[in-house]
Amino acid sequence: TDLARIGSRLPDDWLAQLARTPGNPARNAALAPTATEAFTANTILNSFGQPAGYAILRYSREPERTALRAFTTRLAITCAIMFGAFTVLLYAALAWMWRRTDRDLVWAADALFGGAEEAQAKPAPVLVAEVAAIRARLSALDTGLDRVAPRPAEEPF
Repeated sequence: TDLARIGSRLPDDWLAQLARTPGNPARNAALAPTATEAFTANTILNSFGQPAGYAILRYSREPERTALRAFTTRLAITCAIMFGAFTVLLYAALAWMWRRTDRDLVWAADALFGGAEEAQAKPAPVLVAEVAAIRARLSALDTGLDRVAPRPAEEPF
């Protein structure tokens, strides 16, 4: 790829590295001349299967860096958008669940501390039904206790 270098001798450290890793150009990345230039190498074998030379292709890494920069930018923007969307979705789901739980607890409190008529008029979630069952049991126990030992009359002040 470099007409001035065709037929020229490779540096000795390159030859040693290429001889150590025949057929595996991925392990020759240490021979890259600069951070902006890369190369790929392939061994040329003669008819006896012995190395007769090397074909080395040098190329600029700038298109690679440009593509990687564009990919990273798109990935960061996509992640930020997805994070924002899922955050809003999660907030909406948690707010809905909070309101639902709060509504159930208010209904249970109404059923437990009076306002039974209001609690009965509202849709009866499971918690309200459980509180109503507890109130019925407590009322039955109070009635049973009153039969066994009547309560003394309260004295006026």
